[in-house]
Amino acid sequence: MTVNKKVVIVDDTMFMRLTLKNILQGFGLEIAGEGSNGHEAVTLYKRIKPDLITMDITMPQKDGLEAVKEIIAHDQEAVIIMVSAMGQKAKVVEAISAGAKDFIVKPFKQERIAGALERVGIAIDADKPAGKDAAQEEETEEVKDDDKEKAKGDEVEEAEDVPGNREGVTENDGQKKNK
Repeated sequence: MTVNKKVVIVDDTMFMRLTLKNILQGFGLEIAGEGSNGHEAVTLYKRIKPDLITMDITMPQKDGLEAVKEIIAHDQEAVIIMVSAMGQKAKVVEAISAGAKDFIVKPFKQERIAGALERVGIAIDADKPAGKDAAQEEETEEVKDDDKEKAKGDEVEEAEDVPGNREGVTENDGQKKNK
């Protein structure tokens, strides 16, 4: 089964983009672009018109909240899933209020990402094993990551009352960098 849904991944940490990319490609989704800040998120969204954009909250130049607001102003139907570190509950609530459809919390778990995709109406190929597809890898429009990489774990914080997440905290299987 090929899903043929285009996704843009925006995170200032290359490791996090790669982790999310591998999981999403494993679900049969096409990674159509990658960015490392909010400016790139808006540019990629307008150029690619993806079915889904995943967006980190804390990024340089323009953060994820500003980017969500700008993307929603451009396209009210945009499907945005926020990617947050623990301890960002207030920012997640603000992002959902601004138009993001759901959120996942780092570190990722594949089944939690699948749940978030289901909640926003993105069909996935759950039978396909997670991993990279070479053909999809070649087609990816990647915006170069000029920012220094840091990958540090954060502790999990409860966020059950955040609107848009019907199952409470969603975990991820990467690591979050501290800002």
